[in-house]
Amino acid sequence: MIDQGLAACGHRQTIESTYTWQGDIHRATETRVSIHTRIALFDRIAALAKERHPYDVPCIIALPITHASVGYTAWVRRSTTAKD
Repeated sequence: MIDQGLAACGHRQTIESTYTWQGDIHRATETRVSIHTRIALFDRIAALAKERHPYDVPCIIALPITHASVGYTAWVRRSTTAKD
């Protein structure tokens, strides 16, 4: 996503998940990926993530940013060069 101009950066974290799926409770080690981008690119990123993710229903969400430094925001905008 970074090389396509869809994201400025991404963070990967290993997490322990507990969730329900098809009526059963599951526990798994998963990887959470945080992608720093612009909301205008969400649909393209979501489509790409769904295409490549092994789950039938991957968790693909956008969280609101209430505050960000001007410099960081400018860097994200410069780094996400994909056409909206």
